[in-house]
Amino acid sequence: PHRRITVAYTLAGDATRGSDYTTPGSVTAAAGAAHVDIPVAITNDSTVEGAETVTVTLTAGSGYQVGPQSAHTLTITDDDAPPLPQVTVTAGPDAIEGAANATFTITADAAPAAPVTVRYTVTQNGQYVTSGQLGTNKTRSLSGTTATIHIPIHNDNADEASGTVTVTLQPGTGYDVATPAAATVTVHDDDLPYARFAATASTAAESAGTHTVRVEFTIAPHRDLFLDYSALISRQPGSATRRTDFTVPGQALYVPAGTTHVDIPVTIIDDNTREGTETFTLRLNIGRYYYFVRGAPRTHTITITDND
Repeated sequence: PHRRITVAYTLAGDATRGSDYTTPGSVTAAAGAAHVDIPVAITNDSTVEGAETVTVTLTAGSGYQVGPQSAHTLTITDDDAPPLPQVTVTAGPDAIEGAANATFTITADAAPAAPVTVRYTVTQNGQYVTSGQLGTNKTRSLSGTTATIHIPIHNDNADEASGTVTVTLQPGTGYDVATPAAATVTVHDDDLPYARFAATASTAAESAGTHTVRVEFTIAPHRDLFLDYSALISRQPGSATRRTDFTVPGQALYVPAGTTHVDIPVTIIDDNTREGTETFTLRLNIGRYYYFVRGAPRTHTITITDND
């Protein structure tokens, strides 16, 4: 131009003037200048926003005309990386040996931009998981907000107490470990405990009062149960008579979970009758939630010595 002019322009696009960029709104071209630059100052913020655009369109003004190439679009690329998903783990329901796996759920507070490989370790208390399922270099792919870990439970024929399986998340690429970082599933044995008398016989004096007969379990039951037993009645000479020579409480004894043995209380009746030595037998009966040890005593004989 042969004299100084002010070039005006309008702004459009999805970038926001003032927060994403600044520009004066017009520029001045000196006399004789063949071009003039429109300054657009890009604002470097910490917001994750993706690519944004600003379109500058020249508008008519004094001392110049607008040509056919009147608009220019500038793309502002974002340099802020999205925050990593926060990953936690929770436990599923209790597992029963031979019936179900131990399950765990990995949860991310936001889906990752691309699938990530979550690292974790598996440990146990007991003998329910095979060695190949244990260790520190376990992985699970996560592409959404949740992923499930299934850990097979080994089914054996051994009596064993309830155990646990624990999954603990480990640091990795593309995610951060948050709380809770570990979860535990309880595993219950499906093999019932075995009951047996601790001894096949015992002796009690007529003046003993209460005489106890111990029943043992090969493993503590993981639930409450009732132990069924009976006093065998005999009419043979030398046999003790129930309610005359002794009493026992009912025919079932409550056994709380976690108990490794229980004592059957036998009350010896001290009378004034001279009757000599007498015997009677207790027998374990079939019941719920326990078995019998093959070859182990299911009966116990008590000998009462007379004190008259």
